[in-house]
Amino acid sequence: MKENKLIAEFMGMANERHSDGRYLFTTDIDELKGADTRFGEELYFHVSWDWLMPVVEKIESLGYELVIVESRCYVKHNTDHSIEELFHIEKIGSKIECTYNAVVEFIKEYNPTPKFDREIYNIILVHVARTWERFRVVQNHQEMPLDNIQSAEELPNIAQKILENKVVQEFLINRDGSVWDKFGDGCSDTFIERISREYIIANYFFTIKNK
Repeated sequence: MKENKLIAEFMGMANERHSDGRYLFTTDIDELKGADTRFGEELYFHVSWDWLMPVVEKIESLGYELVIVESRCYVKHNTDHSIEELFHIEKIGSKIECTYNAVVEFIKEYNPTPKFDREIYNIILVHVARTWERFRVVQNHQEMPLDNIQSAEELPNIAQKILENKVVQEFLINRDGSVWDKFGDGCSDTFIERISREYIIANYFFTIKNK
């Protein structure tokens, strides 16, 4: 279901939260005439060519080509008259399964718009504020990069940058908690505060050192 929702977002379907907490998507690419609203679990990209082919056509409109040959399915891009193979998937199961998996992998690689989750953003904002405060309390006799008013205005921007981190985005897409283990942090809090510290040092405290 999460892969179908990813495709729906890529296709630009409007979505909203229903009263029961599930998301609704508006689509007109099924057998019905006109727009039809469906829940995430009622999206059929994984089993219907009528649903999947418009996605393939959109990928092709972006300058890519999905190719199925022999035992694999891959996406390529024509760059300066040379073919760049982005990735390939070994064909396991039916042709539609292979195509669907390739489409999902393409969207994960291509998607230029960072996913946003208000709850995760708020958590990140808290950790960014804590990290900033830790710097402040050890700067008793030194100048901070920003005064209190400026820092209050800038912390949400820092939180947005952390939200756009590749690992955080991977979590928002897959909702797999093991993603935090990739760099030895072990949990989301440790990872978020570590990259917050690194980002703040790199983008704010260098101004003090250069004065």
